[in-house]
Amino acid sequence: MLLTIFLCLCSVIALPQQREYGNFYEIVKKYRETHAGKNLHEVSGYKRQMRWEYMNAPRVYPSGNMVAPDALMKAWQSYQKTHRSGAKSFNGNWSYVGPKGIPNNGGGAGRVNCIEFDPNNSDILWVGTPDGGLWKSTDGGQSWSTNTDQLVNTGVTDIAIDPNNTNIMYLATGDGFGYDNGYEIWGGVYSSGILKSTDGGQTWNTTGINYTISQTRQIFNVSIDPSNSNTVYTGTDNGLWRSTDAGATWSLLKTGLIKDFEFMPGNPSTMYTAEVEEDAFGEEFATIYRTTDAGGSWSDITPVDAIYDDVIELAVTPANPNALYGFGDNFNFFRSTDNGTTWSYNPWISGIGFPMGWYGMALDVSPVDENIVMVGGLNLAISTNGGNSWSNVSDWQGWPTNDYSHADHRVVKFYPGSTTDIITGNDGGVFRSANAGNSWADLSEGLEIMQLYKMGGSPNNPDLVYIGAQDNGVNRLMGNNARMAMLRDGMECIVDYQDNNNVYATTQNGNFWASYDGGNTFSNVYYLPISTWNVPFEIHPTDPGIFYTGGSHLQKTNNGFASWSPLSFGAGHTSPLISIAIHKVDPDVIYFTTGSKFAGGDVGVFRTMNDGFTWANITPGLPADSAFITSVEVSDTNPLDVWVTFSGYSDGNKVFHSSDGGNNWQNISGTLPNIPTNCMAVQDDAVNSLYLGTDFGTFYRNDTMPDWIPFMDGLPNVIINELEINVLSSKIRAATYGRGVWEASLYSTSVGLEEETATALLVFPNPTRGKFTVKGLHTSEKPTITIHNMMGQLVQEIQPVGNEALLDISQQPAGNYVVRIQGERQSTVKKITLVHH
Repeated sequence: MLLTIFLCLCSVIALPQQREYGNFYEIVKKYRETHAGKNLHEVSGYKRQMRWEYMNAPRVYPSGNMVAPDALMKAWQSYQKTHRSGAKSFNGNWSYVGPKGIPNNGGGAGRVNCIEFDPNNSDILWVGTPDGGLWKSTDGGQSWSTNTDQLVNTGVTDIAIDPNNTNIMYLATGDGFGYDNGYEIWGGVYSSGILKSTDGGQTWNTTGINYTISQTRQIFNVSIDPSNSNTVYTGTDNGLWRSTDAGATWSLLKTGLIKDFEFMPGNPSTMYTAEVEEDAFGEEFATIYRTTDAGGSWSDITPVDAIYDDVIELAVTPANPNALYGFGDNFNFFRSTDNGTTWSYNPWISGIGFPMGWYGMALDVSPVDENIVMVGGLNLAISTNGGNSWSNVSDWQGWPTNDYSHADHRVVKFYPGSTTDIITGNDGGVFRSANAGNSWADLSEGLEIMQLYKMGGSPNNPDLVYIGAQDNGVNRLMGNNARMAMLRDGMECIVDYQDNNNVYATTQNGNFWASYDGGNTFSNVYYLPISTWNVPFEIHPTDPGIFYTGGSHLQKTNNGFASWSPLSFGAGHTSPLISIAIHKVDPDVIYFTTGSKFAGGDVGVFRTMNDGFTWANITPGLPADSAFITSVEVSDTNPLDVWVTFSGYSDGNKVFHSSDGGNNWQNISGTLPNIPTNCMAVQDDAVNSLYLGTDFGTFYRNDTMPDWIPFMDGLPNVIINELEINVLSSKIRAATYGRGVWEASLYSTSVGLEEETATALLVFPNPTRGKFTVKGLHTSEKPTITIHNMMGQLVQEIQPVGNEALLDISQQPAGNYVVRIQGERQSTVKKITLVHH
């Protein structure tokens, strides 16, 4: 199915105003001051605060203003206009790697925001995700598909389907289930407006609510008036909006931050809204309003006992149109049987359901029995007596018990006409119960929606990859099999290049873990006491028992994490480390970057040529005052060949290169779009092939090219957090924030192969004791033969004369090596094994 989106400006009666936020640095300072003297790791909401800081710090630098210049959508549109011949990428042949299937051992597929039934067939399900797009199932959740990978905004908060014509659908973009930390700060993906489909989700067009990302808007829900399909409502952070012409134009119906709204069953002129408001001291509180004249006037019907709730979810049921239900984030449940005029109040029992405010709250009532109510937060709970008493019906820590369902529920729904058939969406995917929550079945098979921070693959087994995921821990991918190896928020992963049984990983806030049984079990081996969400972590290129990390300083251990030695005291930096690069041939050459503007912190790049004995600050010549440094990479062969990437929205400052170790820098950003650049992978070849990961896909460049080209054919429009090259498979892999792991053939092997069929090449003897022959070379191709070890280090390079060549690697350690024959239009890779006996 082809997906199209028309980025046009449609008329809107009253355009929403841009939301004002505080300064990032001021907010972080206030947060630290508020909790001064406390162990921040024990402060409620600290995890969400750190996620928010990690995501935003590189993108708001240096001003700290939350309202950045026009971001992804505008930058990509501009790039397409100026690169018409290359506006669509024909480079790269990206395909999905995994996780394929639900990770076993209690793993989750990824976060889900919303679920909607087809009005005429409850086996047709639609699921919206924070960063992974819209997914559809036609068989009750047994299989899933998506066609929204090329939307500019792949975040989905809510879905509305016209009951009179199910081909008409509305999509609320963005992540409406980010979180608020008390300072009006958004921790999710901003909205680009309401999209509309008239062909059942085959294609999507913009409507009159059409934002740029830089407007930092939030949309929480969208609904169609059940009595008039042309009337559509949406609740946003800037009011309740109504369209009477099927989305073409919109008018403001009610001001305020509308977290939820519901129609009275059978009488849509009566509506209820749940809003988030602020008092004179900046404290938030929840308010419920009612209109009986379709928004002409509103009255406050908030229960007195809701005074301590910041957020309230609402629900209604056709089983009793006069009934109204509220679920507050302070463990409170409210019920009214007279349209909110009077309320009964049941204080929540702490620990049952455990609502999580902005991040995870869900409420629904059976459509045929007003007394059967389901709520969700950390877990799920049900009441069969209208909320007077409750039973816990899920245990997120209970896998593999029948009542296991992943944590942090955002949506729960009763199936049409049912009191026992229930579906829920949470941080692990989609779960269904046919018996009122006594047991749950995971329906997430085929949802490819995991949000990855980092990954680490095995150099000698291309099928083996470990990934670190938000809310879904560290997972082991082995071909088509996936296994959750460890809970928490997974971060950087490393596989020992000499022994795949040795695996190392980090989780949030500087926790280090080790496995010596191939990822089956992990033990905590180190804790880095620093308030950093995702710490850099690297392995020594020739001694797999030595590791490096960066907190306040670059640190090194050579005794299995028992103790660490600081290396960068002489560097003179004042901020925590962001990234580390170690030269593969001469590990005494180390580069690292820092990034912070707090308390006189610095953003810079530092280099040592002697394992930390002396340091040079090589930041001069880089735009560190206007763009945030996200990564540093060094050539495998030349320790003075180094590259630095930059995030933020400083136009023209994305990638810099130095050929003298950072003494002088050259801007090689070319005409890259003005979007955050997050990571880079450098291929060890003769032309310095560079692969760039951004907030909107990947790009490629080498020394023979005047500029970058898109390298994203088949890749979803999603944030790329890490890139890795596997020499053995000639593949590059991307860890995406919302669509799992993807891979493509390297540029040199993905172009021109169809122009000439490679002659069969022989590499013999194999295994070899050192000397071997490569026979069948194309002399017209002017080939180069390179040999790499499994760490990717160049061992030997020759340019043969004639159609065969004799090579000798007898001085290398025994093991597997990669022989690459690179011609002008084709590339061939062979694996050879060296033995000493």
